[in-house]
Amino acid sequence: MDFAQVGLFKSLIILLFVVSTPVFDQDQEIKLTENAYGLTYDGTNFWYLDSTHRSLYRVDPNGRQESFSLNIPFLTGISFDPREGRIFVGARKLVLKVEPNTGGVTERIPVPIEKIGGIASQNSLLYILDQENGKISILDKATGKLIGGFLTDRAQPRDLVFARDSIWVSDSSDGNIYRYDPDNGAITGSIKTPSKEIRGMVFLGSKIFIVDRAGKEVRKISFVETDRFIASGEKIHLIKIRVTFSLNQLSIAGGSLGIFQPPTTEHQRIRNLKINQPGFKQDFIGNEKAFVKILGVDDSKGKQILEYSFEVRTQNIRYYVTDEFLEKKESIGDDLKPFLKGEPLETQRNSYYVDKIF
Repeated sequence: MDFAQVGLFKSLIILLFVVSTPVFDQDQEIKLTENAYGLTYDGTNFWYLDSTHRSLYRVDPNGRQESFSLNIPFLTGISFDPREGRIFVGARKLVLKVEPNTGGVTERIPVPIEKIGGIASQNSLLYILDQENGKISILDKATGKLIGGFLTDRAQPRDLVFARDSIWVSDSSDGNIYRYDPDNGAITGSIKTPSKEIRGMVFLGSKIFIVDRAGKEVRKISFVETDRFIASGEKIHLIKIRVTFSLNQLSIAGGSLGIFQPPTTEHQRIRNLKINQPGFKQDFIGNEKAFVKILGVDDSKGKQILEYSFEVRTQNIRYYVTDEFLEKKESIGDDLKPFLKGEPLETQRNSYYVDKIF
């Protein structure tokens, strides 16, 4: 076999390996043990912990689970580090490095935190959440020493993850996931979830996978993140509307009936508007979408009943105003003044503006 054939052979091996590597189906249901805690993803498999069983669990793309006994109590944090190819596991005053192929512990890192809520490995740093006081401590992996940290001010912090250049902390008191700036600890956003017992998080594409302790399963949350807001928790509603009206004009021929389509905004998306009455065509009235029917001599006068339906996809939108915005001078345009209950205040009352529209 000459050099060219060897190169081709290696390329075929690499190609076959890439093609045959399984990809986790995002619609795959993942059932968990009763006391599941933490969640991480290594690019192929999900991993979580169960402190009662003192074990680490691997979930493959087909949903099959395999346990690795660590024989250590109080397992409450997990994070896969792609650079090291190791899984970091939090325990009481201890962080373990685990080899994912065998489940063997390769290193033990002592930390001065009694009750770890979660850990996140990012480059040379390890972020450790303290369940008792909500503080995030930053540990330098090279020295094993704490080099900083900040308070989260969360009531029941249970896990954290480093994703999208931010730190995300779950709070089981309100079912929210809060976003923090890792450089200064400032809150920069939050996401509402359908679970109040969040025990783990993984960000994959436009979805967040969370460990729902109460439901003993992994739930998926769709979300959109921008510099102004975070949208999450998409729901689909089918709206049916029945309109009763009268056409009592002497002549209706040449007239028009128009139905405006509800607007699509950041909060809602309108789809599949359908009208049961024939003759309506999509058009524009001004700059707005509408369905219009041109009336003719064959159309009846008097009482009319019109039914139509459409699909609405709504999201929970949370906007965030930065300090730079608050330092600007606000003003209310003449078009908004009729909607004010009183005259706008020109000075601050306490630390907030009252009767202002932002």
